[in-house]
Amino acid sequence: MLVRSVLLILFCLVCIATPTEAVTAGWDTPMRAGLAALKETDYAKAEYFFTIALKIAEDANPNSIEVAVSLNNLAAVYQEEGKYDLVEKLCKRSLGLSEVLLGPDSIPFAKTLKNLSLLYTKLDRLKEAESHAERSLSIIEKVQGSDGLDVSASLSALAVIRQVQGRFDSAALLFSRALSIDERLLGHEHQTVGIDLNNLAEVYTEIGKYKEAEQLFARAISIDDKVLSQDSLERAKTLNNLAKLYTVLSKYSEAEKLYDRSLPVMEKKLGAHHIDVAIVLNNLALLYDLQGNTAKAEPLYRRSLAIMEDSLGKRSLLAATVMNNLAAHQHQREQIDEAKQLYTDSLAIRELVGATKSSATSMNNIALLYTKERKYREAEILYKRAIAIDEQLRGENSSELGTSLFNLANLYCELGRYSTAELLYKRALAIKKVSLGAKHPDVATCLVNYALLLRKTHRKELAAVLDSQARAILDGN
Repeated sequence: MLVRSVLLILFCLVCIATPTEAVTAGWDTPMRAGLAALKETDYAKAEYFFTIALKIAEDANPNSIEVAVSLNNLAAVYQEEGKYDLVEKLCKRSLGLSEVLLGPDSIPFAKTLKNLSLLYTKLDRLKEAESHAERSLSIIEKVQGSDGLDVSASLSALAVIRQVQGRFDSAALLFSRALSIDERLLGHEHQTVGIDLNNLAEVYTEIGKYKEAEQLFARAISIDDKVLSQDSLERAKTLNNLAKLYTVLSKYSEAEKLYDRSLPVMEKKLGAHHIDVAIVLNNLALLYDLQGNTAKAEPLYRRSLAIMEDSLGKRSLLAATVMNNLAAHQHQREQIDEAKQLYTDSLAIRELVGATKSSATSMNNIALLYTKERKYREAEILYKRAIAIDEQLRGENSSELGTSLFNLANLYCELGRYSTAELLYKRALAIKKVSLGAKHPDVATCLVNYALLLRKTHRKELAAVLDSQARAILDGN
């Protein structure tokens, strides 16, 4: 089985500094207009008003708290617009002013730290992101206690980093805590609660808790229906993430409908060259591949990769994911030279940050190429490395671990090592049933290959039983 990755759009609200008592004449009006525009996700208008507010504040006193607030809020807009090259500079200026004027234990200082952590997460600077997010949370809890809205926002920021790191248990705990706080303080049908539900559903999707994830997405969409317009950006993001779940569950027609709804909204709201648009393009391309529509898939992969590399650089983890998916696409089309180069480049980028779940994906796919080239020893080494990473970072019942075990079983079967292969097929089959359900096509694939092994070892009656089970699954889908 080739391994591809559907990308989630990470939800985490940037922290906005709100004006209290304006000292600079004329500053308050554009600031509040910018905040209103940002609430409506009208980023162009928000940028316009925050820029005016910053100019007024700097002209009056370049070292004022109004300047710090303006810098933070303008940086928040740039982050939503994907203008990452401008965000760090503004955040650091805001951070410096907040520290001098209010102290390193102030809430504005902590909020800017949190925003900087979100930027570093996007840029794969995860150690810096984690350090900033942990410090932000510590400051806010020290000032406000452990149960406020600023605490909730910082918990979610740290959870996003844990999720990107593959530390899903920690991410789930942090998102659950944020959800609990927001439900108590804002009510069960607030927009922020919908975001919390989406975030927790994303983690459950990653660790194979698909039923729980679908229930949380349903709650999030129910809230969106009540508080957001049909063409809202937040709603489009939730639809993308639910579509990912449906893709994993082989509900392809439902997934395609959701992508078709979310992509036009994101292109309209964010522009055609935004990172989040690239994520949806990758996901839709992968869906087309799974449906066998390769002609539609390839241009979407290439467009997605171009946006990723232009916005984040050629060595970003997001770009590596799209490279892997395009490589799998070319692999299927027997474009082996390009596939191998893309797989290799993708793995090299991923290993820059150490062993990650994404590294295991690349290893699996390169091993498949090695197997085809009869480089069995090299393939075996990579499969075993992938299995070790999957067990550590994804858990004993993850679908991805099942795929790695299945692929190694196929290798051993080809080499005539039937007893070892059989143990791996049994384990892969059990995992796929637990993680995906007994009627998933991956279960049928495991049954078919296990049946082939049984025939090779003269157990035709049992093989026929497994073939019958596989046909029933495939006929039902």
